[in-house]
Amino acid sequence: MNFHSLTISKIERFNADSLAISLAIPTHLKSTFRFEPGQYITFRHSVGEKEIRRSYSIASVPKDEMITVGIKEVAGGLFSTYANKTLKEGGVLEVAAPEGGFVLDKEASSILAIGAGSGITPLLSIMKAALSNNPNVKVGLIYGNQSERSMMFKDSIQELSQNFSDRFFAVHTFSREQVGDYFGRIDRGVILHALKNKLAGIGEPDKTYLCGPETMIHLAKDTLLDQGIAAEHVLFELFVASENAKDINVSGMASVRVLLDGETHEIQVPKEEFLLDSLLEQGIDAPYSCQGGSCSSCICKITEGSADMARNQVLTDNEITNGFILSCQAKITSTTIAVDFDNV
Repeated sequence: MNFHSLTISKIERFNADSLAISLAIPTHLKSTFRFEPGQYITFRHSVGEKEIRRSYSIASVPKDEMITVGIKEVAGGLFSTYANKTLKEGGVLEVAAPEGGFVLDKEASSILAIGAGSGITPLLSIMKAALSNNPNVKVGLIYGNQSERSMMFKDSIQELSQNFSDRFFAVHTFSREQVGDYFGRIDRGVILHALKNKLAGIGEPDKTYLCGPETMIHLAKDTLLDQGIAAEHVLFELFVASENAKDINVSGMASVRVLLDGETHEIQVPKEEFLLDSLLEQGIDAPYSCQGGSCSSCICKITEGSADMARNQVLTDNEITNGFILSCQAKITSTTIAVDFDNV
């Protein structure tokens, strides 16, 4: 994974624990940082001798001069705390090129977005691009927060309401104050009532985008499936993977052949370690970001042998059947294995 030095052009603070960072893209990196609405970028930062990598979704749209991300400080979060407490305009960050498959379907004529907290970030990019580029598309948003003050990109959402009042419909629910359309967290009742009332103008959505906590995503997905929306039309992105991991009982050593950046590496690794950890320990610079099974940076394809994943919030059943794995969550279950990072 290649990282590039980008300058922070602008910092916009939303509240005490969240902000937006806009990065200037130099001319010679324009093509490298070309992105689809909904994708994310990965930051690299060192804390002492430890290197950390964190992914954040892009809130801007491709036609914007800068790439903007939203970062909410989380308890114990090394990079999110650093970003909120230390970063200044004019500073420099190490950033990898955009990635991710949670992207806008440009052919959709009706879009439903459901997000909570910082989950609004990729949804904002998707909604803004859809409304700006397709004069016929209609978009509905259900956005949940603790309070109005805790909202991220509040002004941007209001701007969409003003500029596309006949095609953009938004409802807000707050769990700690009664000032929005609903009181409480996003649940089945909120979703169904919103679709039948304030969001009725979008009709049945061609595509639904979900982003936020895992419990909300599963609840929203189940609710939509119960309403007859096809599973392939419901896309989701998790910022934090579930803590529930599958036990994979393996032992012994395995022979591993790795294709990465056009080079083949052959190594021996302990099966009880995650594949990514073994590669990094042996000096193979495999791509990664979250290391929690919730992004797609570490995807590779098994071309020989087998492995099993402890967590997976990214790959579809069909992709797994075709040999794709998240190397940060994969433990080898065969004596030999060959994986390809280049052709994914």
